[in-house]
Amino acid sequence: IVDDGVGRVLAALEEAGLDENTLVIYSSDQGNFYGQHGLWQHTIVTTPSNLYEAALNIPLIIRHPGSIAAGETSEMLIGQYDMATTILDYIGIEDVQFENSPGESFANALTGDALDWENEVYYEQEESRGVRTPEFAYWKRIEGIGESELYDVRNDPGQHINLMSDPAYQNIAAELDQKVSDFYGRYSTDKYDLWE
Repeated sequence: IVDDGVGRVLAALEEAGLDENTLVIYSSDQGNFYGQHGLWQHTIVTTPSNLYEAALNIPLIIRHPGSIAAGETSEMLIGQYDMATTILDYIGIEDVQFENSPGESFANALTGDALDWENEVYYEQEESRGVRTPEFAYWKRIEGIGESELYDVRNDPGQHINLMSDPAYQNIAAELDQKVSDFYGRYSTDKYDLWE
């Protein structure tokens, strides 16, 4: 159904003569588990909620013929909070500010230009907060609800081995824990923050 819907949108743009001059972005909300990690449903099916990439890694396909090269892929880590800033920057609207937003524009990367990009993304699901870097995924929980988790996503992309109890990774876990605390300390709004 989704494939058919995307095809219909692209066909309508072509029929209207707009296909060469329209930025098309395909993405989604987080997904569900379909047996990965022995889970079915949403990330809140566990207590505490989990942040496995099987459900959180979502598609992002961007098309703009003549401006964005077809068939290119990227390993950049992009948060949904980066989308609005990027779209506005890409189409040349520079005077819009999003109050207290971590969103950064990756528009230059779409056209192959250099981009200074902090390659990490932050996410939250109820009592679980996390950060994903190219090497690690770290999850932190509200005190008393669950333990932190750390995964080496380069060597364990399926996130099966929690390294939190491994002494060799304690410094990495502490560094990532501080990143999560700093990020949410800066961008959370107290009246909506379960952690406060």
